[in-house]
Amino acid sequence: TGSAAVPVAADTRPPSQAEDLLSGLLREVRRRPEPPAPQQEPTPREPTGASSQWARRGAPQDRAQGATPAAGSRAVGPLAADVEPRDPAADGAPIVERLGLVLDVDHTLVNTARRSSFSPRLNAAALVNERGERELFEWAGAARDGSQACYVKLRPGVHEFLRELRPLYDLSIFSMGSRAYLDFILSKIDPDRSIFAPGAVASRSDVESSEGKCIGRVCRHPDQKTIIFDDSFEVWKNDMDRSKGRLAFVRAYPYTFLETRRKELLRTLGGSSCEDSVPRDCDMHLPNVARVFRTLHAEVVGPRRLSAKAALHEVWMRTLRGLRIFILDKVGDAGLLKAAQAFGAQVEQELHVGLHLAIVQQAENDPRLQQAQRLGVPCVQAPWLSFCFATFTLQDPRPFYLGKDCVDFWDTSERWHGTAGSRAAQSQAEEAEVHSLLDTDRRARLAREASARTAPVRAEVSSARGSTRSDVSWDGITQLR
Repeated sequence: TGSAAVPVAADTRPPSQAEDLLSGLLREVRRRPEPPAPQQEPTPREPTGASSQWARRGAPQDRAQGATPAAGSRAVGPLAADVEPRDPAADGAPIVERLGLVLDVDHTLVNTARRSSFSPRLNAAALVNERGERELFEWAGAARDGSQACYVKLRPGVHEFLRELRPLYDLSIFSMGSRAYLDFILSKIDPDRSIFAPGAVASRSDVESSEGKCIGRVCRHPDQKTIIFDDSFEVWKNDMDRSKGRLAFVRAYPYTFLETRRKELLRTLGGSSCEDSVPRDCDMHLPNVARVFRTLHAEVVGPRRLSAKAALHEVWMRTLRGLRIFILDKVGDAGLLKAAQAFGAQVEQELHVGLHLAIVQQAENDPRLQQAQRLGVPCVQAPWLSFCFATFTLQDPRPFYLGKDCVDFWDTSERWHGTAGSRAAQSQAEEAEVHSLLDTDRRARLAREASARTAPVRAEVSSARGSTRSDVSWDGITQLR
């Protein structure tokens, strides 16, 4: 679903119809009620130091004061327990029941690539985040000749991610890399070894080669209170089968910064002289997933006492709830459809005016694309859905309209929204536009106009789907909810 931009011309739909559909959808999301907060929570406190930096990178802010996230924000939508957790060791803080959280390493917390694939050699020390902290390191590897040397890039927010979740979870880590490699990673993400206990760390040397990962080696929590965070489901298949679906699995969106930004890294960090501007890493997966894990914890230990798997299912279903889409998918490829349904979207089988969006995986020689555009249904590229999945929230689809470059959806969103100040100004303008477009009379008029435009393409739609039906009823489908 993270495919390159679709090579088609820019969308030429009438802007009024498209914006009306989009604004109504965004307004519908804003009106969703917050889930009930747990009865007992740690007392909220003002973030300071690293916590304030974490807040500016996407962690919850001022929810206790009733603030509303900006429209188009990359943060997760209305989730529970949006208060800063407190360390149980802190003076006066309540003791919080912890759950088990098992973390993967490669493509989840870090991205690693062989140093031999980068020539000239990179100036790793020059790649820092906005706080001046290094995010790129070199590991010499086990071989004396340096043939196994690697670059290791930390995923943005990894330190804050671990610190935020430590009061709520017993954190463990399992890597299929060597023990020496895992020790190097731990020296960067947990240098004082205060987060991962010795018995909560395992590498491939601790399991048989064909066994895959074994949760019992790093976590002793019951299955109903354990969550796995990994980019690969297959390595946990034995445990998932054994638990009979009781384990909660959160798939990490693969982190591939070194591969996707290789050319930019060589241009800016290669050789003895480097350009001033280095590639900016806009990945915000960990801050968003941290919010989800906070919500899961609140639902499991709160009054409802849900299992982690049941709580995760509710979070999934809330992500795209109320969204009506049509997927122009590849023949025989139902993966995107199943994923969209798992996240709460209503996937329609017919193209019609009442759809919010049409999701395009491939557009070449597909007559349904032209049909969707003639019906006034906004068409977006499939990476938009991946963006929603990675952030567990309904994202603004406009940066992903056909004809726009969206190879990396993190970078696409950053370019679209710009700085935090421009995002705030833009959200106010969008809010005013939404209110003006919510006029009932105008919506009804637009629906009637769109319905009239469908007449010339009704036979074309039926033909494209291989149908010979002549009794298709179009009554009622033009009304926008």
